[in-house]
Amino acid sequence: MKRLQIVPVLLVFLVVGIQCVQQLDRYEVGVGEEVNVMLKLSNPYEGSMEVTVTPDLPDGVVAVNSSERSVKLDPGTAEDVTYPIKGVRQGEYDIYSKIVYSNTSASCSLSPISYGDRYNRRLIVS
Repeated sequence: MKRLQIVPVLLVFLVVGIQCVQQLDRYEVGVGEEVNVMLKLSNPYEGSMEVTVTPDLPDGVVAVNSSERSVKLDPGTAEDVTYPIKGVRQGEYDIYSKIVYSNTSASCSLSPISYGDRYNRRLIVS
């Protein structure tokens, strides 16, 4: 008589992600003046990642030129990404960057994540 043996299998789901810090090169500008949005992206995980950064701006602030940036992050590496914006109307604005990334080894793509200023400071356009 054959004996059936059941072996328990443990499935582990690894959430792959990146670390991001964002800040501006200055927080007070006049209407029409440019500001650089600076991000430090790092990959603390084992697989390489393709990362795309796109401005996620409120009315009153516009991206200068084509501001979408893409980088490849190898395991344990970090990259700086910078893009220019400018205020076109007076006010105080929260500046966010939309980040989409995919793990190239696992072929998984994740929903966009929005990152704001590391100290929750706002851009003041006067």
